[in-house]
Amino acid sequence: MAKSPKKAGREAIQEVLSDLLADMPTLSRGIVREIRARVPEYDRVPLGDHADHVQEQQERIVRALIAERGLDQEDLRRAAALGRLRATQGVSVEGVISAYHVGNRELWRLIDERADKGREFLPELAGTMWESIHETATEIAAAHSSVARARHTQDLTMRHRFVELLGREEGEAETLEIAARLGFDVHGPFLAACISAGERPDGIAQTVHEELEYLDGTSFAIRQGAVLLVLAQGPDEAALTELVGLLEPVPRAGVGLRRTGLAGARDSIRDAAEALAATTTADPVASYAVDWWRACVAAQLDRLAPVLDEAREVAAGNPHLVEAVRAFADGGFSVAAAAKRLHVHPNSVAYRLDRWDQLTGWSPREFAGLVHSLGACMGVQDLE
Repeated sequence: MAKSPKKAGREAIQEVLSDLLADMPTLSRGIVREIRARVPEYDRVPLGDHADHVQEQQERIVRALIAERGLDQEDLRRAAALGRLRATQGVSVEGVISAYHVGNRELWRLIDERADKGREFLPELAGTMWESIHETATEIAAAHSSVARARHTQDLTMRHRFVELLGREEGEAETLEIAARLGFDVHGPFLAACISAGERPDGIAQTVHEELEYLDGTSFAIRQGAVLLVLAQGPDEAALTELVGLLEPVPRAGVGLRRTGLAGARDSIRDAAEALAATTTADPVASYAVDWWRACVAAQLDRLAPVLDEAREVAAGNPHLVEAVRAFADGGFSVAAAAKRLHVHPNSVAYRLDRWDQLTGWSPREFAGLVHSLGACMGVQDLE
């Protein structure tokens, strides 16, 4: 008795699926190549591990299609396990889902190419297949997210602990272990930046975290009160300064010196904190390499109080005199250049410099007097 066309068509599709299942050890290699070409994140997944999981996932889908059913609980459990694994390997959830869809598009392409007969059943087969893919993707994403959240919490804890240990200058064995887990070379150069988070710490932190992803090397950012501390190995001073410039409005920030080793990391953090203390509204970003003297004075203001307090009182009550002293210094010790900067007559600048000398006893026209004067001015003008 001849088979009905409908039955013959279904059997033809079943034969295609059975052949694909038998050929999957070979076909999965091509699928792996396609995934790794389209999803660069998979470079961090060992090739053998990747190939084994692609073959397993494709075989599970094909078996379900042969049985004319959706995925069972074991299929979904294995998908969730894969999502957790990829999270621990550092592949983003977007990367995992993209790879899964690339693999299944390739599988459908193979089915379509081989189905010479029974093509009228392909729409029904597609519906079953894509429903299974949706279930699997949901399981993968949920499992991946649970691990990613836990991993993020663990990483954040390690970062805070690392900075804490650097500040204590103790626990060397633990410091070395955490540094390695964070991806740092303990003998390499470190560079720190301190960014004032102001009234929107979450917004600034999010932007900084995103921008750090684009920089080479290893880096992280953690909040310490109202300050966001960035510690990096790879990016240079220009890269961190540029990162700060991307924030709107540009916050106050201090960038330390690039220093070697764990002791260097500790000192670079201190550099950055002191540079931040020396920033002003006019110059919101300070580099320790350039502004080291202002950073050092800002860090020692309490100790320098007996030296600077009287002049700081004069500065606080006479901002026009402070402007003249600063303009004179920035203008190459030229009264004419200072006048041009302030848009006033040179005689006005000369008078203000003399008046400052009279009130403080420090002549800005002499080196020692200018150094003392600048220290007193920065101590009361525009510092937070």
